[in-house]
Amino acid sequence: MKKYLTKIDLRIVWKWYKFLILAVLFYIIGFFLDKGILFWNKNTLHLGFDLQAVQQTLYQRAEQSDALIDKLYKQYNDFDKSKGNSIDSLFLSPITDEVSKLQMSLFLLKNDTILFWSSNTIPFSSKTMDVDTLSSIERLPNGFYQIRKKKFKEIEIVSFALIKQSYNYQNEFLSDRFYDEYDIPQSVSIELSSQALGFDIVDEQGQFMMKLMPTFASITDKPYYYTSIFFYSLGIILFIIFLATFYRFHYFTDRKSTYFLIVAIVIGLCRYVMLEWKIPANIYTLSLFKPQYYSESFWYASLGDFVLNAFSFLLLSVITWQHLALPTPKSNVKVDIYSLLILIFNALWFYYIVSLVDSLIHNSNISFQLYNILELNSLTIIGLLIIGALLASFILLLHWSLVQLSKWMNIKRFLVISAIFTGVL
Repeated sequence: MKKYLTKIDLRIVWKWYKFLILAVLFYIIGFFLDKGILFWNKNTLHLGFDLQAVQQTLYQRAEQSDALIDKLYKQYNDFDKSKGNSIDSLFLSPITDEVSKLQMSLFLLKNDTILFWSSNTIPFSSKTMDVDTLSSIERLPNGFYQIRKKKFKEIEIVSFALIKQSYNYQNEFLSDRFYDEYDIPQSVSIELSSQALGFDIVDEQGQFMMKLMPTFASITDKPYYYTSIFFYSLGIILFIIFLATFYRFHYFTDRKSTYFLIVAIVIGLCRYVMLEWKIPANIYTLSLFKPQYYSESFWYASLGDFVLNAFSFLLLSVITWQHLALPTPKSNVKVDIYSLLILIFNALWFYYIVSLVDSLIHNSNISFQLYNILELNSLTIIGLLIIGALLASFILLLHWSLVQLSKWMNIKRFLVISAIFTGVL
């Protein structure tokens, strides 16, 4: 009897959780294939650089940065204002040439106000300052830099030492080159996530700094590289199917809003984890998930991330359209207020989608000249899919909103509310 009950329970578990179980299983398979790539290639993978030499160069550059910071602070303190010296004389001091030859940049701040900068090539901002107190490697719009900073009472000096240049657009004058002393081929890529694929580079204390990944020619020709991506993709698809179908649980029969909220939170957390730690690692080695085609912000770091975000919006819109129903307000005043809020939400969502489409068209390398067939490629198809997913999400939400409003009021009242809303805009 106990065995029979156990069998029934397992069947119930499989019935309700089969998509989640398969998603986790496929993800684990992809993970082991992912982590085994470097191990299985250790005898055939040609690095093209010396890991120990790279670390030593990183240490030396850190020492040079610290020495220049101390030197700049000494010069700042040596000013004799009574003789007419000013901070402007620092711009003409030999330290600017010394810093430039080492492909570094220095910034001197007093109470968060920049008083001196040795170069205009660094896109300095308050976000740039949000780094570790001792050392950090950060990606800026034009390259990867080792950032060091020291604080002397109200004075703070920050140094930026170039590791590798990185440009969205490249030509004979602009290319992604490493600083010469690193002696690393241009094809080697830098990853700042400790979870990414590559070889670790650590600082003097053994703390992770970055990963270096050589050309993928000796990796991507291995079947298990693509096999891991295949299993990762299957896992993601099955997890999405689970999210889209677990509304059938008895608990959510009368709790559709709770179901929507849970799905929205889970999707948001999953996207944050993927973006912050570049997980799954193999998927983020694909060119689609590199900033070479598109990069706008943390949430839209690549064209691949844009695709995932667009279809996440579409999934949430489908769930809203199919399952979410708002209760009818008990008074006319509440009907008017809720109706205006729904209309405002639709307007804001429309403007957000327009801004995303505008960003995709103007800030990407995708050709949207549909009349020129020879210019079209796979990126154009991906771009059109993104735009289609975004527009579909808006249309579904707009239809859902109209259905809700039609339940609350007649057409005359709806037109009056719409007129008031249009007038406010």
